[in-house]
Amino acid sequence: MQPKRRSNIERRQESTEAVLDAALSLFVSGGYQATTMSDIARKAGLTKGAVYFYFKDKLALVTELLERSERTLYRPFFRQLEESDEPARQKIAQFLNWLARIAAENRDELLLPVLISLEFHGEASPAFDVIDSIRRQMREELVAIFNRGGADGTLRMDAAPTEMADTLMAFSDGLLLHWYRHEQELDGAALARSARNMILQGIRR
Repeated sequence: MQPKRRSNIERRQESTEAVLDAALSLFVSGGYQATTMSDIARKAGLTKGAVYFYFKDKLALVTELLERSERTLYRPFFRQLEESDEPARQKIAQFLNWLARIAAENRDELLLPVLISLEFHGEASPAFDVIDSIRRQMREELVAIFNRGGADGTLRMDAAPTEMADTLMAFSDGLLLHWYRHEQELDGAALARSARNMILQGIRR
């Protein structure tokens, strides 16, 4: 029996994903500014012209990467948190467990918004707009959780809910960057477990 031939749409989708995956790896490992379209083409196993066929420039590429993460990682999880009836402390645990799981499966997807926000700091761009959207959604969900935990007395509130949310987000970013800088020396899973336990102990009433 002859193997089923891939359609043009399927081949195009595969090539697009290859470009995106190559760009993600290079943007995280070498930086957005230092990565060229030729580098991306080489890593994806395509010609430079093929890469430009799918994406007009690097900015379009990194914007699509960020939108893909928002679409497939962040937005579904934020919706899950919003719809959950779990107590506030359990929702914080869910958030930390989700971060640890995604970091273990594909740390680059979590690192990209952090690293790109540093490279694009102070610049107006579609990429920064996507990062801002992700951060705003995350902050809103965490503020809602801390508000609930403070109201029902299940969370220790040493500051306003907005400040607690910002602290947790900063802690998460810092943890990812520390792992990124010292990945040869650190056990990422152990680091995530330690951070989770410290945070949950710190906010427990």
